[in-house]
Parts: sequence; structure tokens; C-alpha cells
Amino acid sequence: MCWSVYRGLHAERRRRRRLPEMETAGQGAAAPGRTGDWRSRLGSILGRRDQRQSAPPDPRFDTARGAVAQFIETVVLPAFSDLAVELRQHGREALIDHQRYYAVLIVRYRGEEEFRYAIRGRVYHALSFSMAQLTRPRQSDRPTAEILPRGGIARPFAIASLDRQALIDDFLAEYAKWKGW
Repeated sequence: MCWSVYRGLHAERRRRRRLPEMETAGQGAAAPGRTGDWRSRLGSILGRRDQRQSAPPDPRFDTARGAVAQFIETVVLPAFSDLAVELRQHGREALIDHQRYYAVLIVRYRGEEEFRYAIRGRVYHALSFSMAQLTRPRQSDRPTAEILPRGGIARPFAIASLDRQALIDDFLAEYAKWKGW
């Protein structure tokens, strides 16, 4: 970490030496030392290629992300749909919003949000070690679901341990706790 800080500070110093006009950027449109049109400067910034080449994506990571997306689609959304139907029968409005790796069930009562229950899919990479003598066999990435109740702390679960019924039971426990039961 110290080496990274050292390199970052030196890179910042080199950048400040090359671009002294950046120090006066907040002083208005007519900053001294500034030449050229801002559109051409923006074009040169956006046209510049990164010096770092990104690593090709790891196929294991894509497999784990696919498992998370499939979990949201096949377990979370059907459970949320079942809960929404039941909540509507009890006079609540239930809204489901979802993306590929995220889903949220919002319970509204008399036009105001009463409760929010969200699940976010994450992939945790296996740990690696910097010392060669501590080699271990490569572990696969772990697809995980984090449950985010309203006002609560994210609770991670392995996707394999959550099924539709377990998700509904957890929602009911969190909702009851929120209502003060």
C-alpha cells in the first residue's frame, strides 16, 4: 500500500508541474495561462486512450454473475410477486422494481412508503495471497445475495442457501420487526 501512495503522490506532482493552469480553473472562464477552446480540450481528454490495458474478463466471473442474475429472475422475482399479491389483498400497495442484479419490493400504505425490502446480488472473489509459499488451490468466486431491509445492515447469504420460501419467511420476519411485532 505504501508503494501505491508513493506512486500516486509523485504522479500528482508531475501532473501539477505539467498543468499549472489547472490550479486557477476555479477562477472563472478567463483563467490566465489558458489557451484554446474548451471544446477542443474536452475532445483531447475524451480522445486520449488509457495507458493501462484492462485485463480480459475472467469466464468464472461471468459464470458467477450469470448465477446471480438467474437467482434474481427465478427465485427473488417470483417470491416478490407472491408477496405483492398477498399484500394487495391486505390493503397495501406493493411495487416491484428490478434490474439484472438487484430487486426491491416497496410496500406503500395510504400513499406513503411503509417498508422496503431489497436484494442485491454480489460476486465475492476468492482471496489471493502475495507470498508464493502460501499457495492454495484456486477457489471459485462466490455468488452471494445481500438482503437490504429498510434501515438495516446488508446481510449476505450464499445463493444456494436461499430458496423462494426462505426469502418469503425472511421478508415476513423483517416486516414484522419493522411493524414492532
